[in-house]
Amino acid sequence: MKLNLVIVKGEFIKKINRFVGEVRLEGMVVNCHIPNTGRLGELLGPGVTVLLSDHSGSPRKYRYSLRLVYKGDRLFSIDSQLPNQLVFEAVEEGLIKELQGYGVKKRETLFGDSRLDFELEKSGEVPCLMEVKGVTLENHRIASFPDAPTARGIRHLGELVKAKAEGYRAIVLFVIQFEDPLCFTPNFQDPAFTKALTEASEKGVEVLAYATTVAPGEVRIVKGVRVVLDPEKQEKDR
Repeated sequence: MKLNLVIVKGEFIKKINRFVGEVRLEGMVVNCHIPNTGRLGELLGPGVTVLLSDHSGSPRKYRYSLRLVYKGDRLFSIDSQLPNQLVFEAVEEGLIKELQGYGVKKRETLFGDSRLDFELEKSGEVPCLMEVKGVTLENHRIASFPDAPTARGIRHLGELVKAKAEGYRAIVLFVIQFEDPLCFTPNFQDPAFTKALTEASEKGVEVLAYATTVAPGEVRIVKGVRVVLDPEKQEKDR
């Protein structure tokens, strides 16, 4: 999807808190909004080149929002709101092969104690509930989630398991916010999420991962990525 934003280049200095960072723009030091609840420790270090959206004239608290980060010469999208928008577009355009023929019936649908991202429908098929997670953690081109403990993410997996047991099709879709990953895995250093994802898969929840192309003016879902839930199989991909 086209980002349709005024993009400026800056140099990251430091995080002030989870949602605010300090950057250098054309010799000035300014604060910016960081639209991501993760730690982003492997991406946001002093001196890293970042791309920010400029919202001059808007009523926002911060004029700038951090959108894209360079890791070496590779560009990563860190906007945690973007994956849902990308998936909506991709479902409507039939870009996700496992969901071809499906349409979006509802976004932010209530199920159990949670709001799941999508309810999908297809003629002749059972309703489908889907949760979307954005992925920014990368090590040797292996994409992993999460980069910080997520009780909310584990709760969502539990709701998908219940949905599957009640007759729904249930999917968790990981949107990898960088290009050309070798595979996707849970973050094996987070045993609670790894266990929850593995158990959800064993109980019939479909675990999908899709990579994106990332450019300053556009981010798009482009292809499916192999999912590896066993850490021993991950080592073979290194």
